Amino acid sequence: GASRPSWMYGKFIENAQGVTAAVAALGKENQKLYFRLFDEYKSEEEYFESLVFVSIDVLDECKERKASQQDMYLGFLCPVDEYQVYGYMTNTMVKFLVIVADTNRLQEAELRDFFRNIHAAFVDYLMNPFVPIDGETIKSSKFDATVEKNVAALERPAAQKP
Repeated sequence: GASRPSWMYGKFIENAQGVTAAVAALGKENQKLYFRLFDEYKSEEEYFESLVFVSIDVLDECKERKASQQDMYLGFLCPVDEYQVYGYMTNTMVKFLVIVADTNRLQEAELRDFFRNIHAAFVDYLMNPFVPIDGETIKSSKFDATVEKNVAALERPAAQKP
């Protein structure tokens, strides 16, 4: 893919090529269940964590809307700096967020699939009888691998997608 400059805190990230900067999961009370940064964005954890928490207000607004609709995919939540935040909320009010840098080549169908797959992995994770249900941080290599695989699918240029 073509590299593009990415500015954060006035800091230039050389050859930022990844589309996906971060994936997060928040519990019912907006506690952090999962947070993962990708590639060249890994050095900016504090910044991206703050983007997740900035998005909570928008998620709370979506909660009222969601009561009247069946769709868990919330779609585009808000732009922040050079990034766009997309969201998904389960019936149990667990929220999944993805922060992307370059949405030109991301289609809604891809994002819906992404969130559906992450949600399915989360359900699989919760079905483990040894996992505490009350908002503990997700510690699972299987969940991590699913997130990684689905982020990789978002990263593929449009020409390579099936």
